[in-house]
Amino acid sequence: MPDVTAHPTPPLRTWRPMAAWTAGILLALGLIWLVAAVVVPVWQVRDVLGRESAAMAYPYSNETIAELGGADSAARKAGTYLRMPKVLAPERIRASFLLIACLKSGSSYAGVPLSRLLADPDPKVRGSVAWALGDIDADAAPVLPALVRLLADSDSANRHVAARALRRMGPAAGPAVPALTQSLSDGVPEVRMQAAMALMAIGPTSEPAALQLAEALDDPDSAVRRWAAEALASIGPRARPAVPALTRAMSDADAAVRRAATRALTEIRGEEPKP
Repeated sequence: MPDVTAHPTPPLRTWRPMAAWTAGILLALGLIWLVAAVVVPVWQVRDVLGRESAAMAYPYSNETIAELGGADSAARKAGTYLRMPKVLAPERIRASFLLIACLKSGSSYAGVPLSRLLADPDPKVRGSVAWALGDIDADAAPVLPALVRLLADSDSANRHVAARALRRMGPAAGPAVPALTQSLSDGVPEVRMQAAMALMAIGPTSEPAALQLAEALDDPDSAVRRWAAEALASIGPRARPAVPALTRAMSDADAAVRRAATRALTEIRGEEPKP
C-alpha cells in the first residue's frame, strides 16, 4: 500500500483571507472617496474663506469661483463645507456669501444649500443670507420657498429682510403673494411696509392681496399706508374693490399717502394721469 503519510494533503483555502483582502480594498477605496469628496473640497473652501477679506460682503470674484472649478463646482464644495461640524466649518455666514456669488454666476445648485441656510438654527445666519439675497441682481427663484417660510420667522429682523429679498425678485415672487398678504398684519411696521413694497414690485399678479392692501390704508404707520396705495396702483384695474378705501385715503394727513392714493385711483380707473 502507498504511504499516505509521506505526502500530507494541503489545507483547504478558507473564505477568511479573501474577505479580509476585499474589506481592505473597500476600506482603501472609501478613504480615497472621503479625501476626494469631502476633505479636499472642505480644505479648498477653508483656504478661500481664509484668503478673502472679511470686511467685504461679496469678496468672491469670478476668478475665485473659477479656482474652485466654476459656479456649480464651487457651490457643491461650499455645500459640503457647510455640512461639516462648526468646529471644522466655522465661517458659515461667509460661506453663504460664496454660495450667493455662485448663484450670481448662474449656478443651478447653489439654491439647495442656501435654502438650508435660510432655515439654519442660528438667526444671524438666516438673516444674513436673506439680507444678501436682497442685494443681488440674480434669479433667486431657487430659494423662493425658503424665503416664504422665513416670513414667519420668530425674529422680526429676519421677516423684514425676507420681505425685502422678495421685493427685489419682483414678478418672479408671485407665489409668495399669500404669505406677503399675511405679513401686512405683522406686528412690526417695518415688516408690513416691506410686504407692501414687495406686493407693489410683484405687480398685477398681487390682485389676491387687493382687499388686504385696502385695509392697510388704515394702518397707523404712514409709510405702510403709502406703500399699500402704491401696491394698489401697480395692480391697476384689478384692484377696483379697493376704490372706496383709496377715496378715503385722498384725505390722509400724509401728503405722500394722498399722492399715492391719487395715482392708484388713476391706474384703477384707466384714466390719463393729470399733469
